[in-house]
Amino acid sequence: MEPITAKGIDGTVIFDGATITIDYTHGLAGRRSIITRGSKQIPVGSIQAVKWKPASFWSGSGLIEFTIAGAVESGDRSRHKAKLDRNENAVVVSGWSRRQTANMAAIKDAVLQVIADR
Repeated sequence: MEPITAKGIDGTVIFDGATITIDYTHGLAGRRSIITRGSKQIPVGSIQAVKWKPASFWSGSGLIEFTIAGAVESGDRSRHKAKLDRNENAVVVSGWSRRQTANMAAIKDAVLQVIADR
């Protein structure tokens, strides 16, 4: 599988068919995320669900979040602005970039397909 890459506001998500990599060092904002851990790899086998809120020019930012089996999430990005940069399994999606939103949706669809095929 050709890797799918999408840039969010606070990080970049890459899916290679087996692993999700979230790189927090480069996002569309051109600055480092508040999460300073560099990058995180999530084996697709440990992903239980994908939360998706599409971004659009009119509605603003969206969200992609990966729910990990047995993990305690460190913040829910959809509820409080103050928690946006705390959940290391999620990336905020910009409503200004249709291409990046489409790429995030493609990642979501590909991960859900792998989950369904288990």
